[in-house]
Amino acid sequence: MRIKKEVRKIVASVLAFLMVVSLIPVNSLMTKANAASKTTFEGGKTVEDGTWKGWTWNVFGSSTDVTKASATDTGNGGVTLEVTGDKGKINGSASDQGLNTFLYELDKSYDFTITAQAKIDTLATNEQAAFGLTIRDNVGTHGNTTKLTADKNNFAFVGGYGNKDNNADETTNHGNAGYKTTKLKHTRLGKSPAVGGTYDLAIQKIGDSVKLYFDGEVATECSAADLITDDTMYVGLFAARNAKITFNNVKLAYTQDSSSVKVTNVTAPKKTTYCAGNTYEDVDLTGFKATVSVDGKEREITAADCVVDMSSKPFSEVTEAGKLNLLYLGQVIEVPITVIKEVVSDMYIEYMPVKTDYMVTDTALDFTGLVGKVVYNSGRTFDLKTLIDNKDANTTVSDVDFTTAGDKEVTISHTYGDVTKDVIIHISISDATVKNITITNPNTTRFYTDSKYDENDYVEGLTITADYSDGSSKVIQGTDAVKGYVRAESTELDTTKAGKYVYVVEYNGAKATYELEVVEPTVKSLEVTTYPTTTTYVKGTDFSADGLEVAAVYDSGREDKVDAANVKVDSSAYKKDEAGTYDIKISATVDGKALETIIQVVVRDKKEFKFEDLTWNSIIFGQSISKSKMSIDTSKEGSVVIEAKEGAGKCTDDGQDGIAYYYTTLDAKKDNFDITANVTVNYFITKSAPDAQEGFGIMVRDSNGTDGDSSIYYSNSIAFGGY
Repeated sequence: MRIKKEVRKIVASVLAFLMVVSLIPVNSLMTKANAASKTTFEGGKTVEDGTWKGWTWNVFGSSTDVTKASATDTGNGGVTLEVTGDKGKINGSASDQGLNTFLYELDKSYDFTITAQAKIDTLATNEQAAFGLTIRDNVGTHGNTTKLTADKNNFAFVGGYGNKDNNADETTNHGNAGYKTTKLKHTRLGKSPAVGGTYDLAIQKIGDSVKLYFDGEVATECSAADLITDDTMYVGLFAARNAKITFNNVKLAYTQDSSSVKVTNVTAPKKTTYCAGNTYEDVDLTGFKATVSVDGKEREITAADCVVDMSSKPFSEVTEAGKLNLLYLGQVIEVPITVIKEVVSDMYIEYMPVKTDYMVTDTALDFTGLVGKVVYNSGRTFDLKTLIDNKDANTTVSDVDFTTAGDKEVTISHTYGDVTKDVIIHISISDATVKNITITNPNTTRFYTDSKYDENDYVEGLTITADYSDGSSKVIQGTDAVKGYVRAESTELDTTKAGKYVYVVEYNGAKATYELEVVEPTVKSLEVTTYPTTTTYVKGTDFSADGLEVAAVYDSGREDKVDAANVKVDSSAYKKDEAGTYDIKISATVDGKALETIIQVVVRDKKEFKFEDLTWNSIIFGQSISKSKMSIDTSKEGSVVIEAKEGAGKCTDDGQDGIAYYYTTLDAKKDNFDITANVTVNYFITKSAPDAQEGFGIMVRDSNGTDGDSSIYYSNSIAFGGY
């Protein structure tokens, strides 16, 4: 098929059967909307307007490669920085660095507060990998891979280093903050954050003090005079060496005079009551807002603009006069809170234990199947059964007298913070004796050595019916309920070893047994997995088994492909000069067993189609179609011109197509066909990048929608052309 990209229309000379030549561009309105809400960053160029006005994306320094680094606007106040291919680094001495940065330039005299939530998508287990919020005294030129000068390479950041040892131990090879100043060598602090986690980061510079915060705690503090050696400083985000970090809710505020900043009209958050022992993760500032005046300009801020300062340990003790401090450009905004004692506030059962009926011969309670929760007023929750199983010191279970029959109560109590909560489980203890038990076998009693099974298949589906001396009966079913009464008589089931395995079911003194068998698989039949390339022939054509593939089918369900050299094809019944349907015998010997199956082929009179002899149809249907933008022109004899303009139709992997389609219909069971076309492509994809919904070509499909109907329509199809 020849394709010419320089022409304007799609012209197809249709020789036979089906054909579609369609053009399906992306929705231009969606593209424009996205373009309006997101900024495309150009390396080394400062953004001139929009959300990121004044910010600059730069990739510079040792081992960097601009083709392996990116900065992407998330469209909602965030930026994703990614570095791949082992590019960039922060080495042990930090004398040379290679960084992917997104920074804002400020005069060194300015004070600022910057906050962000960092989600770690990837971070290499390498001490040269790092990310975070940063303050720097110098940046390199975008694309320049030379080292920065030693005296202008100071930085401080909070975020994380790659954990070289991939462990939780605190070593010099990782951390969550770091710095290098004129007076101090490269220093790493804290522990590396976990990949997949999201962390609140902040830096605040007030005067000569630079404090870096990780989840509300001061990770480190240093002198601005020791950091900044020139008249300017650079504040923002960075990533280095195999890292992908999404910085959400990035907020930067700055001022020449932080002492002039005023905070008024403070609206308290909805949550102001906490429990002693709460942590930063429990802080909820939803609803908080305030009016700030910075350099004479007023604006409203929310908690996302502030640093939550946990250094005062606001949840360390019970008080009605607590304070949660928020920091903004040197101002401390005190949020009044009440800190109450942490106590158990609720305990409940969702599902009772499987066993609530006991015999006087029992000696202990069985909590299998119990689902319940213990809830504290702090929001902490615990699984009730886990507490019981672990013999939790705060959880007690009342004693039960199994020597006497009757209905009884089991009280489970949990005490914390001088408060106790109880739940009750009602049980019944019977002094009746089990006369006998009957069982129904598990779902599977025959296993094959070539198959894989679940660990509970030896008992899955087993039921136990116990008949008591008082005339009552009890049915025990469900894998968890019955397996406690089942044991192997001698050898546990091993499905890799053929043989018989006996299991004993014992319930309150009564016994029953069942037998499981493991066998080698046996071949039982021959199956055609792929039919010959041709099964319908024109008179005079010899039969061909080309393409035929056969498998031996075993009683275990396994299918093994039979080597073609071992397959015999008997086509003696085939008569190439007589129309009709003929049986072709396929046979093979597998594992010493002769197997045979039959396929049918058809011989037909030759039937040739000419273009003009067939009825051709035009149709436009499916998702995103537009009659005004899609057309099929058959005015020129022997050709068809099909066009779909920008925003009309689509071609998708899931079959939800919207197409302009020129086609004819043949008998799917009886007709073979060849179709060829000379296709000229005038234009295809009229925007800077495709969205994988464009397509054109020759198509075969099993059904069509209704002309003009733009609803979703599914069909099997195969096409050849362009996508």
